[in-house]
Amino acid sequence: MRSRIIFVATLMVGIAIAASGCKGCRDRDRPPTLPGSHGAAFDVIVVANHSAWDGVLGDSVRSVMRAPVPMINSYEPQFYLIRSTPQAHSVHLRRHRNTIVLDISPEHAEPRMVTENNRFAAPQIIVYVQGPNQAALARYVGEHGHYLRQIFAIAERDRFLALAHRSPAVQLQTLVQEKFGFEMSIPQGFTLANNLDNFLWLRQEYPQSSQGIVIYTYPHSGPEDFTLEALMARRNGFVGLIPGEVAGSYMTTYPDLGPEISSFGIRGRQWIEMRGFWDVHGDFMGGPFVSYTTLDAPRNRIVTLDFYVYSPDPKKPKRNLLRQLESKVHGVRFIED
Repeated sequence: MRSRIIFVATLMVGIAIAASGCKGCRDRDRPPTLPGSHGAAFDVIVVANHSAWDGVLGDSVRSVMRAPVPMINSYEPQFYLIRSTPQAHSVHLRRHRNTIVLDISPEHAEPRMVTENNRFAAPQIIVYVQGPNQAALARYVGEHGHYLRQIFAIAERDRFLALAHRSPAVQLQTLVQEKFGFEMSIPQGFTLANNLDNFLWLRQEYPQSSQGIVIYTYPHSGPEDFTLEALMARRNGFVGLIPGEVAGSYMTTYPDLGPEISSFGIRGRQWIEMRGFWDVHGDFMGGPFVSYTTLDAPRNRIVTLDFYVYSPDPKKPKRNLLRQLESKVHGVRFIED
């Protein structure tokens, strides 16, 4: 009983699947005997023979999946790849959370991607990248690589959300709902750092890094609220309430590298994403941030969720810390919605 969905080599199909979060995939019902998957977040096993991995197809897959994460001040790939040959793909490896299978056969008339959920373990996603020959499949991966990354990014995003739901910081979630009028998943470990009018700062501290959630609102005045200049000005006004370690220092937005903005929709609500770097005026601290801004029309206000990461050790990856925070916007539900 394999649950599969096919991605043919057309742009519209890719867009539909990426946008829907693989809603067309019916997860395999997890029987009691199906083991849990293993592997670190954003690790992907690639099952490929030597010819495919060492040739143009392998080059294309590596180029797509190891593309740098944007707006992080050191190189980190979108995904870490672990190569396995079909012969060496043992029972243990088959239970990995993320797998790409490079399937080259003349039986495949045209390149396509087929996804399968929870085949050997749960949660798990396997993507079969199929084509008649290496050259055709390499071109296909190069042209549609964004959707290949999106499949695994959505799967990991949903796993982060599920983990937060299992261990919620109930008091903080209640505070957010009562103060701002929307639900947001906040996992245990976060603490309240500051609570002011129209402003909330939560943080989670680790021995060598930290994560921050900043929520703020302000009156809506018009379309000009959503320009880069306006979003930066508002951000600097609110995150300036976050002090640095030196007396008189405060957080601000680093203007020389970005930020960059884009827009997208979640369940009919439009969000503006701003991604860039923060630093501390009067101190030597900084790191990546991403903010999400939307119009709360019933209250005639702008709502922004701002997420930042601090991890000064270049050997300590920032990608997963930031993506854990990014996932939270997909769980936000306004009362009116």
